[in-house]
Amino acid sequence: MPQKWIDDPDRCEEAEIPKDLPFRSKPAIALDQVKRALGNGLRFDWIGFDEGYGSKPWFLRELEQLGVTFIGEVPKTFHCFSAPPKYRSLQRPYVAKEAQNLVKGGKSFRGKGWKTYRIRHKTVGDSTWRVKAGRAYMSVAGKCHDQAYWLIVAKNCQTGEVKYFISNAPVRTSLKRMLEAAFSRWGIEHLFRVAKSEIGLGHYEGRRYRGLMRHMMLCQLTLLFVAKQTERLRGEKPTVDEGAGGEGVECGVPAMDAA
Repeated sequence: MPQKWIDDPDRCEEAEIPKDLPFRSKPAIALDQVKRALGNGLRFDWIGFDEGYGSKPWFLRELEQLGVTFIGEVPKTFHCFSAPPKYRSLQRPYVAKEAQNLVKGGKSFRGKGWKTYRIRHKTVGDSTWRVKAGRAYMSVAGKCHDQAYWLIVAKNCQTGEVKYFISNAPVRTSLKRMLEAAFSRWGIEHLFRVAKSEIGLGHYEGRRYRGLMRHMMLCQLTLLFVAKQTERLRGEKPTVDEGAGGEGVECGVPAMDAA
C-alpha cells in the first residue's frame, strides 16, 4: 500500500482499506513472508531478490540472522569494503567503495581473470556471461560489517549488460552454483509477465480493497490450475527447460498433514 494512501484516511475509508493496515516497505513485507514460511516448516535452498531489496543492508542482515542462504542483485553503487579495518593500514582513511570500483581494484579481485558461464533459462534463450567473484565486507551505516560476503560481477556477452550480486553462501560454494541460483529468479519474473498479459493480473479497475484481494487470489489460482494441467498433459515427456533450475532441491521438504 503506497505511503501517500496511508496518509490519506478519507481515501482509505472510501476504498474500504482496513484501518489497521499500516504502511510497510517491500523489504519489510518480504521479511515477514520469509518468517511465516520458516514458521510453517518450509526450508529454502536459496532466497533471491532484485536490487530494490539488495540495496538495503538491513534487509541482508535480517535474512542472515534468520539462517537462510541468499543471493541477490545489488546496485553498482552498493558500498562495501575489501577487507575489515584490522587488516588496513591506519595511515590510510578507511572508506567504503562502490561495488563497480571494488571489483576493479579490490584486494580479493586483483589478478583474477574472467570466467565464462552459460546460463540455461526456462522461457528465453540461453545467455553467456563473463564473471568474477571475490570476498567483500558490507557497509552498514558507514561502518564495516564483520561478516564476509561473496561479491559477484557478471557481464552479458551478448548485450553488454552488467549485474552485481551479493551472497552469504559458504566460502567453498562454486561460482556456477551461485549463478544458477541467482538467475533462477528469472522464471518468477516470467510468471508475473504471464499473469499480467494472459491471466489479467494487471487489468483490475475496481475501487475497493477487498475486490483487489479477490482478483489477485483468483489470478493465482488460475496460474496454479494451468501449471497443474500442463504437468498432467505433458505426462512423461521431457520438458524443454529440463535442468534450467540448477542442481535441484537440497533441503528436505516437510511432510504435510492429511487435514
